[in-house]
Parts: sequence; structure tokens; C-alpha cells
Amino acid sequence: MDYKNQQKWALQPFDFAALKTLISDWQTGMAAGNAWNALFWNNHDQPRALSRFGNDREHHHASATMLVSMLHCLRGTPYVYQGEEIGMTNAYFDDIADYRDIESTNLYAIEKRRGGTRRPFTNCCGRAAATTHARRCSGRRARRRDSPAARCGCA
Repeated sequence: MDYKNQQKWALQPFDFAALKTLISDWQTGMAAGNAWNALFWNNHDQPRALSRFGNDREHHHASATMLVSMLHCLRGTPYVYQGEEIGMTNAYFDDIADYRDIESTNLYAIEKRRGGTRRPFTNCCGRAAATTHARRCSGRRARRRDSPAARCGCA
């Protein structure tokens, strides 16, 4: 619903009406079948919901509160992805080399050979933005010797 022509790396503006329809269809369809749904905003293959559906810069707390409230008010079992419970956002690295995700770095290389810009692959999208380590409560993520420092992205 947030990929242009259903292409994973082709972003398009967020469409609230489409999200509302998607959630409504799932909720009514599962209820009609007397079924129970697994509810989640995030997974390891998507950018973080707070950065996708909220405003993680100007309205971080309000966006995170809205998303978690909505998820927990739906019919089904809610699941919370790593870092979601502390309001983690996408990583906003300035350089593709800072990401440690093979899919993202490979696609970046392919697009660069095609003459594409580096901008779509930094600061925004793909699973690389969401697969950084969970930050500690101080706002810094746990360090690994082979990982660059991340900017604060938690509540």
C-alpha cells in the first residue's frame, strides 16, 4: 500500500484513506469468518511504522501513541517489533556504507550503475532503515565493533 505500483523500492506518498480501507477490510473479513488476526505495524522487511505512518521528527510522541493505541484497539493479538516499544524510528544515516543490510546495499549498487541517485537509499526506506540495533534508554544504540554509531531515534 505504500509502494508505487507494488514495487518495493519505489516509494509514494502515504495514503491514509488506503490504510483505513485496508484495516477495515481485514477487520470485517476476519470477524465475518470468526477468525482472529495477528496485528502488527512492523517487521524486519519494512521501514518502521513510526517513520512510515507518523511524523517521527515533529510529533514523535503523539505519532507513536496513536499507532500503539490503534493497534491495541483492533480485534486480534497485537505484536510489538523490536524497538517499537521505545518508539524507535528509521535510521537516518547519511551514507549507504553505514547500513548493514545486504539487500539494500546490493540494490544501491544496481541503481548507482543505472545512474540512479543515492538519495532514495539513504535517510528513508527499505528494511535497512528499520534493522538497526535497538537503542539503549540513553538514546544510543548498543555498539558493535563493526557498526557505526546511530543517531538517537527513540522516545
